[in-house]
Amino acid sequence: MQHDSHSAFAVALEPLRAGIRLHCYRMLGSSHDGDDVVQETMLRAWRAQDTLEDLALVRPWLYRIATNLCLDELKRRP
Repeated sequence: MQHDSHSAFAVALEPLRAGIRLHCYRMLGSSHDGDDVVQETMLRAWRAQDTLEDLALVRPWLYRIATNLCLDELKRRP
């Protein structure tokens, strides 16, 4: 059962990747930095998937993770 929920989570994330990538690119103005943040977003989402109560809410949850990571990246810039 655990394996099935992980598979469903992975399937739910993948169609959102392109939109997250565009969102990060727009926030950061850099394709390279955007790609890095997308990878970190997916990693954090995977690690925190047990905190997502309803898989139907994965999109706003994932965008919130990505936005926070982009904001952190922007704060680190000179």
